[in-house]
Amino acid sequence: MSPIPGSYLRPLEPFKLKWIGEASLAGLDNEQNLKILQKSGCKALFIGFESLNPQLRSIGKPQNNPERYGEVIRKLHDHGIIAYAAFMFGFDFDDPSVLERTVKFAIANKIILAQFAMLTPYPGTRLYARLEAEGRLLRNKWWLLPNQEILAPHFRPRLMEPEQLREGWKWAWREFYSFSSIWKRIDLWPAIHPYFAYLPFNLRQRHFARHKIYAENTRPRSWRV
Repeated sequence: MSPIPGSYLRPLEPFKLKWIGEASLAGLDNEQNLKILQKSGCKALFIGFESLNPQLRSIGKPQNNPERYGEVIRKLHDHGIIAYAAFMFGFDFDDPSVLERTVKFAIANKIILAQFAMLTPYPGTRLYARLEAEGRLLRNKWWLLPNQEILAPHFRPRLMEPEQLREGWKWAWREFYSFSSIWKRIDLWPAIHPYFAYLPFNLRQRHFARHKIYAENTRPRSWRV
C-alpha cells in the first residue's frame, strides 16, 4: 500500500481548487489517502485498471488486484472522485470473453467514464521484441502506415483472432456508451457536482465511440523517418 504524498496535497486545501489527475491503483483503497485527495480538491482520476484477469499482477502490475476493483471504485465515488477507468484488451491471457466481462463489470460498478484500448507493440519495447521473436507481429513497421489505426491490432493475440479483438474492442466502446448503459451507470453520489458533467461527458464519448471508433472515421497519419 503506497501513501498519497500529503506533503504535496495538503498545501492545496486553502485554495479550494478543483483538479483532476492520473494515478495508479497503489494506495487508492486506503481511507486516509482518499481523504487527503478529497480535501485537496481532487475531482477525477484517470486510472489504469487494465484487466480483470488476476494474471495481470505477474506482468508488471502488482498493485492491480481485480478482486478489489469494485471496492476501490466505490470508495472513490464515496469521496466524490470520478474514476476514469482505462482497460486494455489483447494480453496473452485474454480470450474473447474478456470483452463482454469487462464492459459488464464497468456498467455494474457504475464507472462514470471508461477508455478501452488494444495492446500495442510499440517499437523499442520488450513487448515488440517478444512478439517479433515469436513471429506474431502482423506488420513490422506499422507506425509508418497512414491507416495504422484501422489496421490495428498489429499482432496476433494468443487466445483469439485479430479480427475478434478489433471487433470486440469496437463493441466495448459502443456498448459502454450506449443510452441504456449511460442510464444504468447513474448513481447517487454524496457530492452532487459530478452530475453536471456526467451527461455531457458521456454524450461526447458516445459521439466519439460511434463516429471515430465504430465507424472508423480516422485521419490518415504516419511517422516519417
